[in-house]
Amino acid sequence: MTLQAQQEPGALDELTKTYQLEPQNPEIALELGTALAGAGQDEQAIPVLKHALELDPKSAEAAYQLGLTLQRTNAP
Repeated sequence: MTLQAQQEPGALDELTKTYQLEPQNPEIALELGTALAGAGQDEQAIPVLKHALELDPKSAEAAYQLGLTLQRTNAP
């Protein structure tokens, strides 16, 4: 889904709407955060990826994506 969100017009908006409907779903939070980061929207991606990691603290992918995004922005 993430690659599609980066390539399809409007897909990121649809993913955002899905996240708003299901904010407690860790997979959707991870997908949105990853898509935002992939679209160069790191500042918007960080809180979503943090939320994904809070929802699923054992998610290696959420930790990885958050780390990459934080590294790009030099955020703490």
